[in-house]
Amino acid sequence: MYLGIDIGTSGIRLVVINDNEEIMAQLFGQYQQIDEADQEQAISQDPMVWWKLFLLLLEQLNHQVPLKIIQKICIDGTSGTVLLLDHLHRPIGKALMYHHSQAVEEAKQIKNFAPGDFPFASAESTLAKILWLIKHHQAYSNVYFCNQADWFYYQLSQQYLISDTNNVLKMGYDVKNACWPQWFDQLRISSLQLPKVFQPGRLLPYKHSNLEQFGFSKEVRLVAGTTDSTAAIYASRAAQPGDAITSLGSTLVTKVVSTKPINRREYGIYSQPFGQYWLIGGGSNSGGKVIKHFFTPSQMKAYTSMIRPDKLLNLSYYPLLEKGERFPENNRHKEPKLEPRPEQDHQFFQAILEGIADIEAASYQKLMRLGGPKINRVITMGGGACNRQWQQIRQDKLGVLCCKAKQTEAAYGAALLAKSSAPRCHSD
Repeated sequence: MYLGIDIGTSGIRLVVINDNEEIMAQLFGQYQQIDEADQEQAISQDPMVWWKLFLLLLEQLNHQVPLKIIQKICIDGTSGTVLLLDHLHRPIGKALMYHHSQAVEEAKQIKNFAPGDFPFASAESTLAKILWLIKHHQAYSNVYFCNQADWFYYQLSQQYLISDTNNVLKMGYDVKNACWPQWFDQLRISSLQLPKVFQPGRLLPYKHSNLEQFGFSKEVRLVAGTTDSTAAIYASRAAQPGDAITSLGSTLVTKVVSTKPINRREYGIYSQPFGQYWLIGGGSNSGGKVIKHFFTPSQMKAYTSMIRPDKLLNLSYYPLLEKGERFPENNRHKEPKLEPRPEQDHQFFQAILEGIADIEAASYQKLMRLGGPKINRVITMGGGACNRQWQQIRQDKLGVLCCKAKQTEAAYGAALLAKSSAPRCHSD
């Protein structure tokens, strides 16, 4: 049995699979204390709330699958959620969530020292949030910094702070040279304050006798994890160069499995390790949030049956709610285009879907032009993946097979990583 643990922004999910990769048990619990309408709670959370819920779920899981028969454990967490720890690795204050964006001055500070095209020179980056925590807590020594998943690994093992190459990407980790960069000295951050980094799926070389107190056996092993979004991609079974993954959620995210990394800040493109390959891509500001702005769920359901993939409207929409785009065009002045508006609402609905499909196609074309692989197929995730008519429109515009991912749960992807215990791929 293999346990995957997904630490999310609203709750925690546990999935146990067997050698045949069948789900033997799964549990979900929500953080009841968190009010997303409260701005402060939306951008910061108490880690002990996470931990108490996790312990409760472990106790419940033990009634479904005895913890003693679990062989390996892998954890994923929200990318960009960061904690400040004291010298005993206890949280100092609350964790800053992935969308905390108040570290504007800190982002400017990073740009003074950060070389090349890297995804950590923004106010939402983990590194900027670390500098924000240092400043606001006046914590310059005897402190540590880690991601959400990293802290859970420490809580379970009580030995070391460990992380993975996906979670530390926005922290400023140098994936190419497998080290924390020397220019961190200019930011007054020591590598000793940061986790030791491993490849996702790497069997950790430590014994974790502390795990027995939770009900696990002496033989259980921890496996290096990943971010929640990457765990979901593992769950989707994207595996070979040319496999593309489109997430049709609130925003449109497009990624491709590639044999080489591509980092082009001017286009909003970044790369992250993915087994022996790389995931390259970016995220648009278009997506499901535009659709939800104009239509209710009942309208979307009704209008979907009226979509005509064989009769495209071709109105060349660029569906945005406000000015500004990230990818495939990194342009903060990019204007929305939602005109001319057809007389019939169902046609307006179809025109928006066509516009998002055009952005998706342009995204993959941009990646291929910049050296990415030829797209072989597109695996679709997110709420929009259920719309078969939209899938046909997208498939026609992309010119390749589009299919819905059979499994997208991040916890399932983490369980697959635990089972595979992949050998090191890039240098650890």
